[in-house]
Amino acid sequence: MGFTLGTTTPAFRILGSPMTHASRNFLGALLAMTALCAPPLRSQTVADLRANYDAAAGGFSNGTTSVGKISDTFASGSWNFYGSSTVNPTAGGANLTLLTYSTSSNGVRTANAYATIGQSFDLPAWSNANLISPAGTEGSPSANELAVHPGGSDPQYAIAAWTSGYTGTVGLAGAFRDLGVSGNGVTLDIWRNGVALFSSGVTSGSTPIPYSTNIAVGPADVLYFVVGSNGEYSGDQSALSATVSAVPEPSTYAAFVGLACLAVAVTRRQGAAQPT
Repeated sequence: MGFTLGTTTPAFRILGSPMTHASRNFLGALLAMTALCAPPLRSQTVADLRANYDAAAGGFSNGTTSVGKISDTFASGSWNFYGSSTVNPTAGGANLTLLTYSTSSNGVRTANAYATIGQSFDLPAWSNANLISPAGTEGSPSANELAVHPGGSDPQYAIAAWTSGYTGTVGLAGAFRDLGVSGNGVTLDIWRNGVALFSSGVTSGSTPIPYSTNIAVGPADVLYFVVGSNGEYSGDQSALSATVSAVPEPSTYAAFVGLACLAVAVTRRQGAAQPT
């Protein structure tokens, strides 16, 4: 059954007969509706570690744990912060400990940070500002990074964990660096649930080490960004950026390529039908 717009020319005959004014209108409307209804081809940010932290920071109060506190950009997942005894947070003996937000300083750690409570230095810790007193002694995070410091013997790993509320392929991208002017550097390991995705070390004061990969995720999948002390945690003021972006499915590109080919074919047909 054909669909008409002020003419008896059926839509499925557009490519089989000379273009009429009505059929051109129909094609224009079809392309416009498809462009409006189809998902954008550009990547959409699902989660951004620093931006999501900043968006929630105004609501933090002393003694607040991070569970459900920091929503991601897509508003369906969340960030949590932990200390861990092992580099693999899903392994036996990890003893994951939720970090607590403290508005006061303790030892070398400055105020307003998620940290363990009870250690002499309250580490490991995460913050969107400097973690080390006096401020800036070991460098500062940039506008797209969170400051992070791993801990001592237990827990020695500082973890930012993103719990997905998104289903599809995502691109992970970011970088990490050691802001310290001394020490033996830090390590970064990224896990999807219990599967290792990335592992590297960085020396003190070095340039950022980038990472990027595409993976499939579903609701309740967890990506763990694990920062370690490399065996000794002095001088380990560090910085991490992490962005999770939706990757358009190949079928989306195929649909738009098909529409582009359709438009080209119709344009050529219309040109061929014009009197010379």
